[in-house]
Amino acid sequence: MVDCKENRVKTKQSKLGRTINMPKVTATLTSPAISCMHCAMTITGGLKTIEGIEDVAVDPQSKKVTVSYDSDKISENGIRAKLSELGYPAD
Repeated sequence: MVDCKENRVKTKQSKLGRTINMPKVTATLTSPAISCMHCAMTITGGLKTIEGIEDVAVDPQSKKVTVSYDSDKISENGIRAKLSELGYPAD
């Protein structure tokens, strides 16, 4: 299950000196392999090393990972790939 929403809250200076909004996206993914707080710490630590990841919240009880990220720097597929690499593939 994926719940994705885009918020235009981040700003960046353009080449012309104007401030432009950059897309901040929040995705909620489900990974059945999540079972405990150690899993949550592994996922959080692994995802936060990726450029563009702004926030990670893991709920072991619901097996959900909520990630806020800059879609100009990383895609949801990139996040899914990292979760799989960490041993927690998302449905």
